Amino acid sequence: MRGVPLTPEQRAQRSQARRALARKVALRSALGGLVLGVLVVVLLYWLLTTVGGRNALMAQIVARLPAGASLTWQGAEGPVAGPLTLHGVRFTYAPDLAKPTERFAFTARTLVLDPALRPLLGRTLMLDALDVRGAVLELPPA
Repeated sequence: MRGVPLTPEQRAQRSQARRALARKVALRSALGGLVLGVLVVVLLYWLLTTVGGRNALMAQIVARLPAGASLTWQGAEGPVAGPLTLHGVRFTYAPDLAKPTERFAFTARTLVLDPALRPLLGRTLMLDALDVRGAVLELPPA
């Protein structure tokens, strides 16, 4: 009740109940954070080291290309963690969609990528190795 002073025993009991509740909430939060951390690590491992993860990441790359750009390949081997080999690569980009004849095109028979994974945490793509075979770059007329 409001306005009625609590006895020392009632205060101690209320304080003990609050501490128990705080301990319970802290334990659940720590356990939830641990489970979430483990799930993130498992997801990153799957993305970087499996064929399914490679396919999911490559689909994301294609989906995030700007308007007028396309990226295709005939086959892929290896995980994203590297080395990743792409066969029959074709990248085209038309900066002005009103003029489709003015486009850039890059084709390669084989493209081998070995990315550095640590810089990706800072959202920077760096390659330890890049091997391009049978490449052709087509530029629009000047």
